[in-house]
Amino acid sequence: ANAKDAFGSLAITKQIAGNAAEDEAAAGRTFAFSIAARDGQGAPLTGTFEAALEGPDGASSPQTVAFENGIARVELPAPATLTIKGLPARTTYTASEQSLAAEGYATEAIGAEGTVAADETAVATFTNRKEYAPAAIELAGTEVLRGRNEAAGEFAFQLYEADGATPVLDADGNPITAVNRAASAGVATGFTLRGLQVSKPGTYTYVVREHVPDGTEPLPGVTYDERAFEVTVAVAQDARGQLSISSIAYRVDGQSAPGIAFVNEYRTSSGTFALVAHKSLAGAALEAGAFTFIAQEIDPATEAPIGQEIVAR
Repeated sequence: ANAKDAFGSLAITKQIAGNAAEDEAAAGRTFAFSIAARDGQGAPLTGTFEAALEGPDGASSPQTVAFENGIARVELPAPATLTIKGLPARTTYTASEQSLAAEGYATEAIGAEGTVAADETAVATFTNRKEYAPAAIELAGTEVLRGRNEAAGEFAFQLYEADGATPVLDADGNPITAVNRAASAGVATGFTLRGLQVSKPGTYTYVVREHVPDGTEPLPGVTYDERAFEVTVAVAQDARGQLSISSIAYRVDGQSAPGIAFVNEYRTSSGTFALVAHKSLAGAALEAGAFTFIAQEIDPATEAPIGQEIVAR
């Protein structure tokens, strides 16, 4: 065949890598390309050419690509390959992709410049990579012990998956736990669960429970708070794929809650003590039995009376 009757093809292949790029492509994102081409005599290529687009589902569909004064512009889904057919042999081309660096993409191009040979397909491959930047999540809560002072490390708290039974692990494979700090009786002390990371945007649900610290026994006289606090964390991404917390919601016993707040109670099971009091009377002689004194135990939480009154005269 004469050179002027020889033709070839140019394939623009779009590939992606990284979880953020995959999610955006699955959501329908397209990628813009510009193709500059000149024929074998160096003149800007002009005309409309048949093409075939093999899309993400592997199906091929007919297309047309128009060059005007040597320039054609196309948009491709990913992954996909657009093959432009019937290009004159010895056509030189330069393919370029619109930069997405501002959106966190890194682009690698192979074969972006070249020459179309007769009866062959030149290939320009563009790979865009974008990964989510993980978000570190810290979950804070409080604990209070009513009835006595508490020492640091007497109470422990652990993070679980939504089922309330499967421990959430940190990057080193360790359960995510925290312990209390020392506090006076009835004074809330804080704790923070650290080590949780999420690698994709979405909504995540966890459960926080209290438990006896490893290697210890339940504390005598302490009634532990057995409630399970459900924590729902919404994680969003910015344009560059950086993840961050957009909202946190709490629930306990089927009701919304302002946060994680465990309440433990300490009460001795039995014991005796002597309560000594003195009574003085001004201006008159104090006679035995003239005054009555009452002692009453109260609930430290509600201050409601508990048990029988102790009466003395």
